[in-house]
Amino acid sequence: MGHRWQLSLIIKFVANQLTISADKISGQQIQIIIVDLAKYLFLEFETVADLFSGTGAVSYLFKLHGKSITYNDILKSNYYIGEALIENGDTRIDTFSIRNILNRKNDNYQTIIADHFKDIFDAPSENTWLDRIVQNIYFYFDGDESRKAVLFWAFFQACIIKRPFNLFHCKNLYMRTKDVKRTFGNKISWVKPFDDYFLKFAQEINHAIFDNGRHCRATRGDQIDSNRKHHPLKSKYNRWVDKSRIRDTFIELIDYHKKSHIIISYRNDGIPPVDESLKLVRQFKRNWKVVASENYKYVLSTNHSSRRFCSLVGTDAWLRFVCPNVQLSGIGHSMLLYS
Repeated sequence: MGHRWQLSLIIKFVANQLTISADKISGQQIQIIIVDLAKYLFLEFETVADLFSGTGAVSYLFKLHGKSITYNDILKSNYYIGEALIENGDTRIDTFSIRNILNRKNDNYQTIIADHFKDIFDAPSENTWLDRIVQNIYFYFDGDESRKAVLFWAFFQACIIKRPFNLFHCKNLYMRTKDVKRTFGNKISWVKPFDDYFLKFAQEINHAIFDNGRHCRATRGDQIDSNRKHHPLKSKYNRWVDKSRIRDTFIELIDYHKKSHIIISYRNDGIPPVDESLKLVRQFKRNWKVVASENYKYVLSTNHSSRRFCSLVGTDAWLRFVCPNVQLSGIGHSMLLYS
């Protein structure tokens, strides 16, 4: 019986980018590119380790393709997404529970969002709503991780759709509240109540939950070792945003997954530079290929030179490559390990 290959997907942010990006990334486009790369490279694999999963778009697509998935992300919010859509195969939320979350009120709510995010993202009444709903989710489902994750997915989607550009990249509540003639934006979405969106997305995710018959799990922690379910976060230090350590971190990561096929996808101004990353891949893999595309740009990026998207492929298997020209746009930095 031949070797059973695993696919590890790693979303990697630029080392000098300390926030969740002002750049809008299309999960659908990421899906298409990654699946096409695997197809045109004739790579075979049974399991997928998506180690910087983010929104889970790639993990979800491979779950649809019947793969065994390990979703990983260090952010708690993203981890809930992985629990809701990847690990969870059959737990849904009923309308009665949704209504309980929306209707429960008392005078004992903490005001964390209202106190610390005043006039930043949402209106005062909306911040009060956010504080209340988060605490209601914990009140009803603190011991039920799957349902809690499903509800938080709906909560996150409601928050995103109310934001200009669907992003939390800057303080811009004024864009929603300023009385001016508008030639852009989603004003209709901004004024619609949070209750409506929460109910909409809670019902929507029920249709997206499925069991593909394979073992799928969500983890939260450092991407070097994704074997543990939960990882202690000892400090706020993150080596992935430390330019002085990024090369050594890459070496450690690739070495840890050296039995995998490797694909590292990069914007041309990524850190470390593409040519240096290729050298690292060649240290561990016998065969390699560079796939490049032009006309690539983040939606809100002011860096007009960042239009080149490169994928570095490394494998110990025989590498065939038949890939048509594909236009890429809106894709984040990613590293994929196929094994």
